Amino acid sequence: MMGGKPNFPYVLGSDGAGTVVAVGQHVSQVRQGDQVYALALANPKGGFHAQYIAVKADQVSRIPRNLTTEQAGAMPVDAITALIGLDDTLGLKRGESIMIFGASGGIGHMAVQLAKRMGARVLAVASGEDGVALAAPAGRGCDGGWTQKRYRGRRTKVRP
Repeated sequence: MMGGKPNFPYVLGSDGAGTVVAVGQHVSQVRQGDQVYALALANPKGGFHAQYIAVKADQVSRIPRNLTTEQAGAMPVDAITALIGLDDTLGLKRGESIMIFGASGGIGHMAVQLAKRMGARVLAVASGEDGVALAAPAGRGCDGGWTQKRYRGRRTKVRP
């Protein structure tokens, strides 16, 4: 548990979303009734697999209008992981090409969307009809939804 000992019973769940039901007297960026999402990794008060959770105000953000509560709640860990991979690790730049395997998974799905937003040419690889169906809309404008068979036939065309 990130170097600390959990207090039992410990509630799991590092990211989530919901409606603010109460705030501390020094909190000003959110109010009761706001729709928010948060990251509470190693939260000493427990995680998001509960009806209510207490998190620090600096770990909370308002949900953008175009996201549902469910979408925002699944985003923090996956989106941060994808962004660190694309930006910090790879240094992805506008106009570059990237092939993202697992484009229908949580992190892969976010990586496709973030890479497109960063201006990259995205080659999204997903398996199964349901995976391809999920990955293709995320990477609009990309060569999305590649199956293994389609990849084998085109891999030489995407090399730099």
